[in-house]
Amino acid sequence: GREGRKKDRSAGCRMRNSILLLIPLSFLTFLSIRRISFSTDWISLAPPSRYLKEYREIEKSFKDFTPLFVVVEGWDREKMEGALEEIAKGIREREDVDVEYRMDVDYFLRYGVYLIPDDVFEQLLPMFQERDPLYPVYLINRFSGETASGDTAYIVRLIHATVEFLEGRCTIRQYLCSLFLPDTLFFSPDGRLGYMVVYAEGESTEDLIQFAARVEKMMKKVERKYPGVHITLTGIPAVALEERRMIEERMGILTLAVFVLIFLLQVFFLRNLKEPLLMMISLIPGLLWSLFLVSLTIKNLNILTSMFIPIIAGLGIDFAIHLTLSYNREVQGKEPEKAVKDAIGKCGKGIVLGAVTTSFAFFSFIFSGFPMFGELGFIAGSGVLLCMLSVFLFLPRLLVIFVRKTSPPCDFPSIITDPVPALFIPLAFSLLFLLTITGLRFDNDLKNMQPEGLQSMKVQEKMAQKFDLHPFPLLCIAKTRKEAREYTEFLSDYGVVQSALKFLPEKEVFEKRKRVLMKKMSRSRDMKKELEKFEKRLSILSVFLPVPEKIHLDFKSLEKRRREFERYVEEIAALEIPDERHLPENIKERYINEKGEYLIYLFPSTSTWDLFAIERLVKEIEKKVPSITGLPIIMISIGEGGRRGIIKLVFLSLLFILILTSAGFRSIKYGIYSVLPVVLSILWSCGALSFLGMKLNFMNIMGFPLVLGIAVDDAIHFISRYLKEKDPLRALYLTGHGIILTTLTTVVGFGVLFFNPSRGLKSLGILLVGGFISACYLTLYLLPALFILLRRK
Repeated sequence: GREGRKKDRSAGCRMRNSILLLIPLSFLTFLSIRRISFSTDWISLAPPSRYLKEYREIEKSFKDFTPLFVVVEGWDREKMEGALEEIAKGIREREDVDVEYRMDVDYFLRYGVYLIPDDVFEQLLPMFQERDPLYPVYLINRFSGETASGDTAYIVRLIHATVEFLEGRCTIRQYLCSLFLPDTLFFSPDGRLGYMVVYAEGESTEDLIQFAARVEKMMKKVERKYPGVHITLTGIPAVALEERRMIEERMGILTLAVFVLIFLLQVFFLRNLKEPLLMMISLIPGLLWSLFLVSLTIKNLNILTSMFIPIIAGLGIDFAIHLTLSYNREVQGKEPEKAVKDAIGKCGKGIVLGAVTTSFAFFSFIFSGFPMFGELGFIAGSGVLLCMLSVFLFLPRLLVIFVRKTSPPCDFPSIITDPVPALFIPLAFSLLFLLTITGLRFDNDLKNMQPEGLQSMKVQEKMAQKFDLHPFPLLCIAKTRKEAREYTEFLSDYGVVQSALKFLPEKEVFEKRKRVLMKKMSRSRDMKKELEKFEKRLSILSVFLPVPEKIHLDFKSLEKRRREFERYVEEIAALEIPDERHLPENIKERYINEKGEYLIYLFPSTSTWDLFAIERLVKEIEKKVPSITGLPIIMISIGEGGRRGIIKLVFLSLLFILILTSAGFRSIKYGIYSVLPVVLSILWSCGALSFLGMKLNFMNIMGFPLVLGIAVDDAIHFISRYLKEKDPLRALYLTGHGIILTTLTTVVGFGVLFFNPSRGLKSLGILLVGGFISACYLTLYLLPALFILLRRK
């Protein structure tokens, strides 16, 4: 009648005013959201430490120190070299970065005789003293199957270089280069794998990922020009790029599927389309306000804090579900305005207590002493309260206007006929899982958290096999040249070392070799006879070594090149010891900063993914090199801090939940009852992981405080209604559907992690889904059975 229409207009007016208030606020939120950035920088998650401080100092002092590896594979060495040459040229033309794929030949020809190993120098010494470039012929003629290095690789290289020189196919400089250097390019001994190091440019991980994407685009163009050559990227930026790309490809579709599935679940339970739409609309302002708060405070979301949107969206929907189901019961035979007030009166306390308890459980993250947990706790805790406020502000008005009549919710079946078995079964399972939990182990290998099938990871394994080199370096700074020399020599026992000292000879070595080189000796061999013997020797060696069978001597130019070699020896014997001023500019920029400090890279032979192995290695190195740092070490601090922080968080969250629920129910007893299901659900999750042979890792341990903070809502809603109805079965009848629906929506929301290509996030999804389902089961079976037995007593 007229009174109803007047109420409709009044409610519509209030709703219009709310919407008008929402529009400008939403517009401001939209503008501010643009200020929020997303970072995949793992370093930003690290707690303060000496290692992090040292790493930041290196970032400030040295340009482009993060190595990106371009790796070529194939059977045709010439094509592989051509591909590397073209990629290097393209990068140098388009990017202001340092590229290293071959030795600096000019510098090495000038000072190489002072830098080569002692055994090689001793072998070639007569060649320099006699000023005779044909001395290697004499060495080859006396080859008996052993060399200074203990294998035939050196003698094969010596034979090829000598043959090319004698046939006039190379200059004296190329000949000497072949003698001094195993390979001017970075190729494996079998020549099937080569690499180039690009010292990536960028102030953050995001910049490095974008840089890697540009290099990859350039690399793919070159690959098409060289059939049979396979080119891939590896290194920190390459792994991050491939991981992000793989996740983004799947997560867009999966996120859409999650929203659709949650909506369909609500439609199925509520048996209409209107109410699920209204619930989602009422939640939108809360999500916008949460993003607005982030833009004003944190401003930058990282890998962990970006999870807050699905967390608060899932919890906000839970609040809306409980309110809507309560309204559907109350509106039968009542005016909508009175029905919504009665619904809020009956379920409002449970919603508010659940929201406050969950938000404070998240706020407890701030006291973990770990920055990434603190940020997540602040924005998730604030977001939960804002979503609750949004639901209470908008959903009642929307229900009054658009849902004046509706079908009552389905009756929840009486699932407890006898409380003793209902109580015994969960407790028996808890005891079983308690016994199996002793077998639970922690996985310290970060490779097991990466997506399967990453090409960059496969290439890393090949580089480790071929070069004994893992592409994630440890770093340290030496204050003086003497200290740098000591560090370089010490670290050489633990892997491949790169530093400026590799290009600067020691003073004692330089002076000793210079004295020896200045002693000119007469030739004591008949080279004509030696050459004849060499020709015969080749035919024999070619049977069991990959060397030419014959040689075509070029006697005309031989004497000329002998004189050229003599001038070269006289020149290098007159050199003064080189220092930092003589280094090529690119080497100087990479390894020495403006303060004159030296940067030293250690590419460990130990896998940099195995954090326990790296931790042992670092403890050993720190005895001599206290300034050691690097991303693998920072990952250790993140992992260790995370593990300690999680343990602290679990106890803090439990304490906050217990205090708040006890205060809300005005009873410590009911506070304990409310945390009982979530504590047992964590026990069940750990036991299930152990039973299935799975391990805890740095990602899935974050699930424990999330289960505590989110799943406790089920128990709060049930106990809140039980205290009103004074009957456990009646409370179960009124809240059962809401608890199951909210659990299903939460499981679907977090279940998307199960399909994430990252194995770490996938394991987190498994733990969360198991925790939420077991908490729901324990709330619906254990608590009612417990309350029935207590009432009987």
